[in-house]
Amino acid sequence: MHSNNEIEKLLPMLIDYPQHFVTSFLSFIKEICDWSPLDPKKENNDENYRKYLSILLSSPLFLVETSSTHKIYYDNNNYKDLLAKTLQQYQNVSEQEKNISIYH
Repeated sequence: MHSNNEIEKLLPMLIDYPQHFVTSFLSFIKEICDWSPLDPKKENNDENYRKYLSILLSSPLFLVETSSTHKIYYDNNNYKDLLAKTLQQYQNVSEQEKNISIYH
């Protein structure tokens, strides 16, 4: 068990680096469900995966939006244009990310 002092030190780091929080949270859920993605033949692994998903999807930390479909057209194997059009479909992608130099 961790002390309150350790947790107090950890919290600012998790806030400043949310990717660490997300990976830690996902690992924690995986452990409590006993899901083994690297051992698909493990006994009850399918059921454990469903538990993992259930916990993940019920967490208020992760919002799962409804899906939608869009038809995107592009010509002449212009993959930069295809990528730009695809990124425009995502609301959570910033304008800066949509316009980074590798797309131009």
